[in-house]
Amino acid sequence: MVTGAYIIHPIQALIDYVLSFVLVGLCAITANVVLKSIKQNNQLKASCYVVIGCLIGSLGGFIMHNVAAIIFFASFAPPNQPVWLYATIYNASYVFPSFIVSSVIMVSLVQMRPKLIFFHK
Repeated sequence: MVTGAYIIHPIQALIDYVLSFVLVGLCAITANVVLKSIKQNNQLKASCYVVIGCLIGSLGGFIMHNVAAIIFFASFAPPNQPVWLYATIYNASYVFPSFIVSSVIMVSLVQMRPKLIFFHK
């Protein structure tokens, strides 16, 4: 890949670089509740559901990254450390901070500029 991605096998690329980011899109599962909450001027509820959406999307990507790591990167795990634990620690080291940053940015948008969330026809 042009981006410097580390690809061992085409299936690994599919899991790590396609499916994982498709599942990140699950964050939109809470969009309707967020929009209704904004329309009702309930920013606390909207913010909570934004964070829940970010969590769902992050967990979806995290699961796919873990699956790829367990299947294709087991040889990178330190001796005497379970592969699943290695994969979980490695992936959590960047998925969790990404979740935090995404949540902070999205909650800030909901709180300060809720009209940016609405779709204009």
